[in-house]
Amino acid sequence: MPIINTVAGWPEAPARFESADGRIVAVVDAGRCGVRLKVSGMGGWKATLTRDGDVVYSGDPIITPAGVGVAYDAFPPIDADVVYRVVSDEGADVSVAVHTAPLRFEWAAVTPLANSAGSVILRTVANTPTLGRTARATLTASPASQHVAGSWDIPTDTGQEWTWLCGFPHEDRGIEERDRLMAALTSGPVFFRPEPSIGFPAMWAMPGDVSATKQDGKIWTVSSVLTPVVAPSTADLPAWIPGYTYADMLARGTFSDVANSCTYANLVGF
Repeated sequence: MPIINTVAGWPEAPARFESADGRIVAVVDAGRCGVRLKVSGMGGWKATLTRDGDVVYSGDPIITPAGVGVAYDAFPPIDADVVYRVVSDEGADVSVAVHTAPLRFEWAAVTPLANSAGSVILRTVANTPTLGRTARATLTASPASQHVAGSWDIPTDTGQEWTWLCGFPHEDRGIEERDRLMAALTSGPVFFRPEPSIGFPAMWAMPGDVSATKQDGKIWTVSSVLTPVVAPSTADLPAWIPGYTYADMLARGTFSDVANSCTYANLVGF
């Protein structure tokens, strides 16, 4: 007799991942589409964190007092299998496989480089943007030839005009979401991650003009053209951890007081 399993019966994806030796713990932060990471037993005072070979922002380097360090990956791909690897300055090398958080259909995450805490996840609306490339060529007619001559380079990705819906499904959040999104789009480069099934790749982008339009009730739409840019450098960026500030550390004493592994890990939520 066949067994029929309903959608509600399928197990949820795990939120916590750990390396075989326990030296890396990764916790998926679905509300921000990020991943919290703790490393231990590293030795030395710093380590480098990579995701599928690319250095992670806030993990270049991780500071590891007493061999313990924390990092937050605010820019992982959506609903994907990735491998995090940590290499310490004393040669420790350990990896862990993680499946990242999904997004609802037609939703997208906008995360500014300058303020990872300002990440916004909202539904995208209006017409689907054009995915295109602009040619870079200077061509002129060549005498006595049916062909042209000139210079050229590979095409560049064109800007994409995106529109987000603020206040859906909770209308009372419309103005708050509008202001948060406009702040994210006016603070420099952003990492834009649309829900993968709509067919647009994630990209580092520089927002252009930003406009907000009031809709019915308390709902707003915010629009901007995102122009793809080369990924910014990862080196020596602040290690932003959700819910953690230096005020938390000061409340517990000096840095030396929190440098031991147990207290330091607890301080940042592990």
